[in-house]
Amino acid sequence: MAHGLRSVLGRIRSLVGADQKDAGAVARPVAQDVALDARRGGAAAEQMPASAWSAVHRAVLPTAPGTQPFPMPPAGSTAPLSAQLDAYTNSRSTTGNAVQLFIDGEQALPQVLAGLDGAKKAISYETYNFLPGDAVASEVADHLIAAANRGVKVRLVVDAIGSRELPLHHNATLQRLQAAGVQVKFYNPIDSLSDLIPKRDHRKEVLIDGTSAFLGGMNTGETFMGPASTPGRRHDLFARVQGPAVADVAADFVSSWEAAGGGPLSVGDLVVPPTAPPGAVTMRILEHTTGQDENIRAAYLAMIQSAKTSINVENSFPLAGDLAAALAAAAKRGVNVRYIVGSNEGLLGDAAQTRFQPLLDAGVRIYVYPTRVHTKALSVDGQACSFGSSNVDEVSLQRNREVVAMVEDPKFTAEFDSRLFDRDVVGDPQGQPTHQLPARLDLPLLARWRDAVLNSIWPKTLQ
Repeated sequence: MAHGLRSVLGRIRSLVGADQKDAGAVARPVAQDVALDARRGGAAAEQMPASAWSAVHRAVLPTAPGTQPFPMPPAGSTAPLSAQLDAYTNSRSTTGNAVQLFIDGEQALPQVLAGLDGAKKAISYETYNFLPGDAVASEVADHLIAAANRGVKVRLVVDAIGSRELPLHHNATLQRLQAAGVQVKFYNPIDSLSDLIPKRDHRKEVLIDGTSAFLGGMNTGETFMGPASTPGRRHDLFARVQGPAVADVAADFVSSWEAAGGGPLSVGDLVVPPTAPPGAVTMRILEHTTGQDENIRAAYLAMIQSAKTSINVENSFPLAGDLAAALAAAAKRGVNVRYIVGSNEGLLGDAAQTRFQPLLDAGVRIYVYPTRVHTKALSVDGQACSFGSSNVDEVSLQRNREVVAMVEDPKFTAEFDSRLFDRDVVGDPQGQPTHQLPARLDLPLLARWRDAVLNSIWPKTLQ
C-alpha cells in the first residue's frame, strides 16, 4: 500500500502542476489503492498540495448525489483574493454595506428580538435548529406570532431533523407558530430512510423588511442564544448586515423556501433597495447548495492559500483534508496561523483532534477555548474575514445547504480579529483561560487508538 501510495502521489503531483482538472482523471483509476489512506487523512495526505488532495477527495470519497467536480483555486496563485473569489465562488462583492457584529447570546438575542419587533412588512427566518421545549425558541416564537398578529408576513424555513419534526414526533413550538398564521416549511422531511443521510438545511439567516439581515452560526435555542450561565452554552456569533448584500441573503432564502416546498417567491418580494448606502463595507454572500457547487470550500481555500502574514480559524469541526493541507502549507511558508477549537466537544472534538499533530508539526498554533465553540470564522492578513453557518468539515462543504458572509474590508476585519480571535486565544469573558496545545501531543495509547479509528470512519459515515 505504501509503495502504491507514493506512486499515486507522484503521478498526481506531476499533473496538478500542468493542469489541475486532470488530477481527478489520474486519481480515479487508482482510487481503490489509496481509498483507506486518503480517508484517514494521515501523513500521506499531509504531503499533498491542497489542490491534489481535492482531486483525490473527489475521486475517492463518496459524494452527494449529483455532485460534480468543481474547479478549486490553485495554490500559489498571484491573483488578488477578490479575483479568485469572483472566479471560483459564483459570487460578486457589493459595496456600501454596514455590518454589526454580535458575539454570544447576550449580544445577539436582544438584537434579533428587536428586529422582529420592528418588522412592518415581512420576516423571513431560516435555521437548522428551532428546538421544541426550549426557552429561547419559545421566546422567538412569541415575537414571530406577535409580528404575524400585527399583519407582518412571516415565513419560516427549518430543517426537519434539526428542529425535531419527525414522523412520530412533532415540534409543538412550530405547531403553535403554524396555528398563529406563520408559514412554516420543513426542509427535507423524513419520508424515507434515504432522508436520514446528511443533506440538511444548515443555514441561519433572518431577513427583516428586506432592509436588514442577520446571519452567522447561531441556531434558535438556549445553548446558542442563551446567557453564559446556560449549561452547555456554545460560543458563537451573529451579525446584522444592511445594504445591497441583503438582496443576496434574500436570494438564498428564496432558494431554501422553494426547496422546502414553499412555492414561488421572488427576491423582489423580500427586498427594499436602500435609498442611500448605509455603510462603506465591501462584502459578498456565499451559498452552498448540495450537488450544485462547492463555493464555500473554494472560498476557504482561496483565503488560506492567498494568505501572506496571518490566518485565524475558529471552528471545532474536523478539518477537511484539503483545508488541513492548505493550513499546513501556509504555516510552512511563514504565515502566522492560529486555530481555535472548543473544549468538551465529545466525539466531534476527538475527530477534529486527528488532524492536530500534522498541523502542529507544520507550525500551526492550536488553542483550546474554555467552553464549547460553535463559531465558524476565518480571517486572513487583516484584510478579509468570513462568518456564517458553514463548518470546515466535509458534511458542511459538500452535503448541507450553507451560507457565509465574506467581508473584504480591512477596518471591519481589524475589529473582527480584535473582538473574536485576539480575545479568544486569551479566554472567555467570564475569566476562564484558553490554553495553547504543546508542539507535541503526548497522547495515551487508548487515545491514539481512538484517533486511528476515527480517522477511518470520519467523515466517511456522514457522507
